[in-house]
Amino acid sequence: MQRSLRVLRPIVVHGTTVSRRKIAAASFSTSLLFDETQIRDVDLWKAMGDFDLHGLTAPAEYGGLDVGYLYHCLATEEISRASASVGFSYVCHSNVCINQLVRHGNVAQKERYLPKLISGEHVGALSMSEPNAGSDPVGMKCKAERVDGGYVLNGNKMWCSNGGIADTLCKDSSSSGSSVRLSWIEDCVGAILVAAERATQVALQAIQCLGGNRYMNEYPTGRFLRDAKLYEIAAGTSEIRRMLIGRQLFREQ
Repeated sequence: MQRSLRVLRPIVVHGTTVSRRKIAAASFSTSLLFDETQIRDVDLWKAMGDFDLHGLTAPAEYGGLDVGYLYHCLATEEISRASASVGFSYVCHSNVCINQLVRHGNVAQKERYLPKLISGEHVGALSMSEPNAGSDPVGMKCKAERVDGGYVLNGNKMWCSNGGIADTLCKDSSSSGSSVRLSWIEDCVGAILVAAERATQVALQAIQCLGGNRYMNEYPTGRFLRDAKLYEIAAGTSEIRRMLIGRQLFREQ
């Protein structure tokens, strides 16, 4: 991946030198929202940054608004009304990447990475899943081993959300807070389980009701189904969520 990024040399557009990575980022963020029948000349990621959506939980000193998780949830909900896939990608960027840097990064890391992530100039990514560990983060084998000057990461990762164009990557390893992530899942799993499965059912009924056209890419209904189904899989499958709910119920008895 690093070798491919190094060849993205700047080009000139309308007399202005523009990074090829910026152009790729614009195409990436726009393609999440618009299908083949719509216009693709909007840099959605940067527009969201201009609207202060990326830094809702980040301190003002780094360009954020620091208004908290409620506003972040509201922003995610409204973005997802237009496209749940954009909403998912937005959460990976603004919460899993930016917010984790805010909570766990040192001052030098925050000063280096946060301003461009918050402005939308850079795209943040998450790398958690592994060939044998996805919904079960405790089973991750990738390790961060401390060495002089930093860490060496040993292991394999897959399904890197936003990874195709990301400038900054947050990676989960067996030494970096799996218990924290599991406690968050146990708090929210019930709501996610119900919402995801209901969304999938509604999307399926919409396709059935509206007929063959709604199965084609010319109409958004198929995308609605794909987006809804993703929330039954990503961040823990429905089966894993039921297991966590059962575990919590037994603890309370």
